[in-house]
Amino acid sequence: MAHEVPVFCAKDCGGNACPLLVTVEDGRAVRLRDNPASGAWIKPCPRGYALHREHYAPQRLTTPLILDGPRGSGRFRNATWDEALDRVAGKIRGIRAKYGGSAILAMGGSGNLGVFHGTRRLVERFLNASRPASGCDDPGPATFMSSGYSNGAVRFVLPYLYGDAAGESGWDATTVRHSRLIVLWGANILEARLGAELGLRVAEAARSGVPVIVIDPRRSMTAKAVGAHWIPIRPATDAAMMLAVLHVLYTRDLVNRARVAELSIGMDDLEAYVTGRLDGIVRDPAWAEPISGVPAGDIVAFAETYAAHAPTMLIPGYSIQRVTAGEQAFRLTAALQIA
Repeated sequence: MAHEVPVFCAKDCGGNACPLLVTVEDGRAVRLRDNPASGAWIKPCPRGYALHREHYAPQRLTTPLILDGPRGSGRFRNATWDEALDRVAGKIRGIRAKYGGSAILAMGGSGNLGVFHGTRRLVERFLNASRPASGCDDPGPATFMSSGYSNGAVRFVLPYLYGDAAGESGWDATTVRHSRLIVLWGANILEARLGAELGLRVAEAARSGVPVIVIDPRRSMTAKAVGAHWIPIRPATDAAMMLAVLHVLYTRDLVNRARVAELSIGMDDLEAYVTGRLDGIVRDPAWAEPISGVPAGDIVAFAETYAAHAPTMLIPGYSIQRVTAGEQAFRLTAALQIA
């Protein structure tokens, strides 16, 4: 007899655990659909609807595999759990005895938000619980990561921007409807989601006539779906374009200085930096064009549009901070929103 069970998609795509209902027939999941309890604005994506197919996929690993050839050969053989666990335990003991615990890097990333399958936390718990080699000069269990590549630069810089309020920073998806312009800067929110609600809110705003600008190296699915104006940019050059936008805002007197003074400290130094008063380098659109690949005229037009459509919702994606000094791009998105 078929019955429905509430479940959620735990993939770490930014959707933050989208609620679903799974239909179970004879002990087997056969389909998934929206959970009405989630409301009108929280909808899973195709990844969530396909969870049951993934679960029963013939390619899914059901036994440990051990490399059976040179590294990179792609040849593996099936192994028993006893063999696999003995091999892992032996390697850990040997490395700790010879090099110390710090030679083991605790790095896990399953892309899963579930309690039982969140690999990173389980790896940390496992290594902390296992006993290091006795008499070793480095008895620690392992080297643990302080953050991750997903949003490590953001997490690093937010406390410097917002102090104790860093944990409260972000946006409320329900406020999208109040925007006169939406800017998705490296944010492909219909695929790499930033909350289960945001994509639908932006799409609805676009349908109601709110213009959307996407700044991204590629014309993403989101850009196509919402009919956005696309500004292509070279990867890892977002900060240069942002500095040039700020230059336009400051030199054309498009900055709300009263609001800047109310909301921030230090924006005068940033103005001196972009205008060249600080070091003699004028970071205007002509300066940014050969760096970012965005024509100077397009940067000027974007800056003027940005200033003319307040309130604007600027949504930065994590992609722009996964570069060297990536925290600077996120600092500048905050400056743009204040300006």
